[in-house]
This record gives sequence, structure tokens and C-alpha cells, in this order.
Amino acid sequence: MIRPHPLTADERRRAVRNLYLFNAFNGVAYMCVGETVVALLAVKLGCSDALVASLGTMLYLGFALLPLGRLAAARWGAARSEGLFWFLRNLAALLIASAVWWGPDHPAAVAATILAGSFLFYGCRAAGVVLQQPLVGEITLPDARGRVIGVATGLFYAFMCVGLVGVTTLLRADESPRTVALLIAVGSAIGFVSSWFLSRIDESEAPRASARVPILRDVRALFSDARFRRFLTACVALNVTVMAVWPPSLLVLKRGYGHSDFEALLLSAPQWIASALGSFATASFGRRFGPRKELLGGFLAYLSLAAGWALLSFAPSLSPVVPCSLLFFALGGLARAFLDNGISHYYLASTPAALRMPGSIVLYLVFGVVAGLLGIALSASIMHWATDGGAATAVAGRPEALAAYRRYFLAVGALLLPALAPVLRIVPLREDLRARIRLAPRAPHHR
Repeated sequence: MIRPHPLTADERRRAVRNLYLFNAFNGVAYMCVGETVVALLAVKLGCSDALVASLGTMLYLGFALLPLGRLAAARWGAARSEGLFWFLRNLAALLIASAVWWGPDHPAAVAATILAGSFLFYGCRAAGVVLQQPLVGEITLPDARGRVIGVATGLFYAFMCVGLVGVTTLLRADESPRTVALLIAVGSAIGFVSSWFLSRIDESEAPRASARVPILRDVRALFSDARFRRFLTACVALNVTVMAVWPPSLLVLKRGYGHSDFEALLLSAPQWIASALGSFATASFGRRFGPRKELLGGFLAYLSLAAGWALLSFAPSLSPVVPCSLLFFALGGLARAFLDNGISHYYLASTPAALRMPGSIVLYLVFGVVAGLLGIALSASIMHWATDGGAATAVAGRPEALAAYRRYFLAVGALLLPALAPVLRIVPLREDLRARIRLAPRAPHHR
């Protein structure tokens, strides 16, 4: 609800509580309706490998709907608009689930339904998520912002773990297409509840007023700030690193060591637990060391992962693979939490309130679309070279496959090492901001 005055302490307290509830329900919902479950449904309905692979690009194609978020916020405010797009996002997930009605006998209808639903799912996500940072900046004060971001993200990942238990239990009992579709439908229903909590967040007129200002003027103001330019460049380097290191990590387990889908899922599960714990930890880490060091730590962790996978491929037997894989995925989940929270924390602490709405659009377009596509292109080209066009990994578990992934991670680590420079060039927060962050444990609404 839009208040005609700056938010009071009680209104901020209620808004933060609703944000926490939104993240908890959204974590369970996303585990049921995310890309892994959608890809599983597509496979079970007989979709081609090309269609399944194209589902990953929908995350970036969906950013075409990003401007709708700003248009809606100019009329209804950030909270109500984001709640609306989150409701539509889960409605799109129901559209994906409806593909089971066509069955494998109508492949064209199945493909069209899944592709259309995935595009709308990610498009509504893009339109809604661009409002999230301005909204968090609106409902928090600087001294408590790092803690709120850490706790909110931690709740999301923690309840993703709860959802993971439910998903794996159900799929172990029955893996039929109708069961997968039912799983998506249940996730959508939980997602509708999360959008209701989101729409109940109070805000002042500031986000709506910011969305009504001509965006080109604000974009010029943003890029005239050297601090913002350095931060944006570092964000591109960070996302390229994630895209180049993280997705191939699962390929090592499946094609390098020959683990089944279920075994690979279990070995990668620690990432969600570590992301939850890491998110809670960033609340105190950010206060003590600042978000800049969170970003640096996350980047170095991903470089360590590339080196770790390369070294593990020398193992002559499978005995060290399981404990090392658990450790690597836990480290990756921890690094992802540090990067996600560090980016949000630094952006909100360093960007004036009046520029948060246009700045969020620029950040997601460059950090999400440009960096994401660059990461995919880099990863795909190096993987094509390392695997000899896929010939080396055609048979899972063979020494040739491990050697190919070793070449991949060594090459990625060497190419990404220069990306450390833009991360180091991020301008530290001013001393007064760091001081206020360190006082965050005493924020009254978190006692």
C-alpha cells in the first residue's frame, strides 16, 4: 500500500516481515516451478533436445518484458506491481503444466505451450524483479539494510531446501508426466500466496515518483558516476564467471564420472543449504567487511572451484569424488549467496534513492542479459574446444571425458583471472556508510 508520507518505524517493520514471508513461500514455490522441473516435464513429454536446451535462453529473452515493471510502478507503485507480476509469473507456470493435457501425441502443441509458458514465466519475473531493489531500499534504513537482505535471501534458500525434500520424495515415488505437472501446479499455488505477501508491503510515494521521471536523464546521471560504472563493469565480470564455472560443474558429475540424474541431484544439494547459511552469514560479514569484500570473496571462490574441478579430474578412482563434490557444491552455494547479497547491498548503499528505479533497470539489463549471454558464449566455445565438439564426452565416465573437463576448467580459470581487476577496482563505500552498517545488529526492528 502506498502511504502519503515517509514510512514510520512500525510500517517498515511490517513491510520487512512481509518481505520475509514472501521469500519463504517463494523459495518453496521456485523449487517446484523452476527450470529443472520444467525441463523434466519437457523430456517426459517427448520434446526434442533442442527445445529443452532452448529453455535456458528464456531467462534472457524474458528481459524483453522488463520495461513493463517500470510502467506498472509509475501507476501502482513498486510493491503492488511486483506482486502483480509475481502472480502472473505463477499463472504462466500453470500454462506450462497444462502441456500434459496434450500428451506426447501432439508434440507441436506441447512444444508451443511449454515455450510460451516459459517465456511469460521469465518475462513476468524480469518485470517484477527489477522493482525488488528499489522496494528493499524503500522499506529499510541504511543501518539495517545488509541484515534484511541477508535474512530475506537466506529464508529463500532455506525454504528451497524444504521444497527440494518434497520434490525428490514425490519424484522418487512417481515420475510420471502428470505427477510432474501436479508438482508445478502445487508450486504455482504456493507462489500465489507469496505474491499476496509481496503486495501487502507498505511504501511511500518515492518509488512511484521515481518511475515517472524520464529514464534517459537518470541513465545519463548514473553513467556520469565513475563509481557506478566500475560497479557495473565488475558485475559483468562476476556474472560471466558464474556462467562459465557453475553450470559445467554438474556436467562433470553426469558425463565425467557417470553419475545418474538422481545421484547428481543429491551431490549438488549442498549448494542450497550453503546458500541459505551464506546468506544469513552475509548479514554480519557485510557489516564487518563491507559488500565490496563479499563480491571479492565470491569471485575468488568461483576461481577456486574451477581449479578444484580440474585437480579432481586427476583422481584415479571414484573414492574422493563424492566428498570433494559435496564440498565444491557447498562452496559454490556459499559464493553465490555472497555475490547476490553483495551486489544488492552495494547497489542500494551507493545509489541515491531517486535513481534506484532506472539504475535497477540498467543493472539487470547489463548484469543479466549482456553478461549472461557473454558467459554462455564463452562457456560454449571453450567447451566445444575442450571436448572436441562433444566427441570426448559422448560416453560418460571414460578417461577422455574427464580429460576434456580438465582442459575446460583450466582454460576457464586462466581466462577469468584478469576479471579480478574490475572487481578490485570497485570503489569502497564511504566511511560513514560502513560505520552505519556495522551498527546494524542494534537496529530496533531486528531485536
